[in-house]
Amino acid sequence: MDAPLVSVVMPVYGVEKYVGAAIHSVLSQTLPQFELIVVDDCTPDGSMAVVRSFDDRRVRIVRHQRNLGLAAARNTGIANARGQFIALLDSDDVSPPLRLATQVAALQADTHLVGCGGRMQYMNPEGLLYGPVHQPEAESARIPPTLLFRNAFFVSSMMFRRRVFETLRYRTDYRMAEDYEFMVRAARLGRMCNLPELLLHYRIHPTSLTSTKPQLMDECRQRIATEQLRLMGLEPSPFELGLHLHAANPGAPVSRQKLGEVFDWLRKLSLVNHAVQIYPQQALDDVIASSWFEVCTLASGLGPQVLAGYFGKRLEGRARIPARRLMNFAIKSLLQLNRESLRR
Repeated sequence: MDAPLVSVVMPVYGVEKYVGAAIHSVLSQTLPQFELIVVDDCTPDGSMAVVRSFDDRRVRIVRHQRNLGLAAARNTGIANARGQFIALLDSDDVSPPLRLATQVAALQADTHLVGCGGRMQYMNPEGLLYGPVHQPEAESARIPPTLLFRNAFFVSSMMFRRRVFETLRYRTDYRMAEDYEFMVRAARLGRMCNLPELLLHYRIHPTSLTSTKPQLMDECRQRIATEQLRLMGLEPSPFELGLHLHAANPGAPVSRQKLGEVFDWLRKLSLVNHAVQIYPQQALDDVIASSWFEVCTLASGLGPQVLAGYFGKRLEGRARIPARRLMNFAIKSLLQLNRESLRR
């Protein structure tokens, strides 16, 4: 068989209920010149029986002799890929029919792009789509500084040029967040983007790793953040790392004192980057400003001081916040003032 244009890499482990839909979505692509490399990571269930039920010569199976984990399985699939472009798809997710054609067209049209992802919509265990379509960071210049805080891509929407994997492989010492860590390094090889098209149906189910091992996920994110901050010449203390991770993924309201400390940390990041120039300064400042808004929004229950602090504390960046969200932020903060007045 001639070398395919695209190789789709799909690790398989414990997904008997879902892998059939994932494979069907690949075989239904409008772009016909692809191969699907299924990596059996010694799955203990009937997943591979489902895989073998697809009688299609474009499906290739590679098997590990023992369970090695997701990162190693991706590496195995990549090592066996023959395509000019390599796409990633988890075995419980689904690719819309135009996905591969859309991404190949984008990469062929822009030779400076090394990889691209796209929009995502959630899907329940039964395969029904729900909620809004999510657009990850769309501006290429903002992707590297966004990665300083969080993953800027939905991994199952990603396609790369083959040359990316001539330089990089997944790190197997990451048992979770390995995709995030890989994207951080890939973004240093060249420009990456997220396309405006819906390229992924992301399945939410109770047995996913993100759902079952949140503590391990947090530990891996701490490592990724620390490694990036060290490239800026920073050696964050545990306290500073906590501030950074809260700015990256604000999960709970904070005190007014903690809010000021988060602001000081974000301001420090901007000033340090002025000196070392790791990230495009305006892009980093814009990402910082957006993160500051998210932190303040979550803390709106502290009252109008948060609102005053958000508009009063000076950051260099521009947060692109829809007017509706700004209004909701203001209303929540002012409502807290009314509650305090009533209590008096």
